Amino acid sequence: MSWKSAATQIGSAVALPLVQWVNDGGMVIPRQPKGGFALPQSEAGVAKDVLKGAIPVTVRFRGGDETAYFSQQIRVAVLATRFVWTRNGVPTPAYAEGARGKVRVLALIEGEHGPFMGVLTFSGLASKDFWAAWRSHRERVRKQTRAAGQEAPASIFFMTLRAGTQEKNEPGQCSDHGGLVGGVLPRSGLHRGPGPVSYQLG
Repeated sequence: MSWKSAATQIGSAVALPLVQWVNDGGMVIPRQPKGGFALPQSEAGVAKDVLKGAIPVTVRFRGGDETAYFSQQIRVAVLATRFVWTRNGVPTPAYAEGARGKVRVLALIEGEHGPFMGVLTFSGLASKDFWAAWRSHRERVRKQTRAAGQEAPASIFFMTLRAGTQEKNEPGQCSDHGGLVGGVLPRSGLHRGPGPVSYQLG
């Protein structure tokens, strides 16, 4: 059951802040060397907090420039996920040419004053990278808790996601999240392994 379905069943609307993955640090003013996570100022009002370690910036979203709190690292406990195909910003029931995958993640997000409930969004290649990181985290939690004598769900453990380095792409190729920027494809930047993404249990 999705969290929206659960909210409908109990008859209450749930207002949750939205944290967006920004693929390219060039969309941020002042310019950042990597992409990262942006909590728009309006959403920070809903959260009544900001991302831990975030800096105030301006982000060039599709709908216009907006003041946001930006961090290249975020610590979250993933509670639920939902995947949807979108085309021109509108959800579609199945893949169609030109559609982009979008992942929405209900999570406890580490803020400056403690954790708050929110929704992370990833689209295009970033959604693939998130799924890979989430699968790795779940497997690691499963192995470690089973070895400790009682298997526990990954949702009760935090994981840290960090922006990775940009990957070079062949000239003339384009991507589903803005194309080449200065000869560099800003692939989502979420990576598995001991470098750009780390997992913290507990």
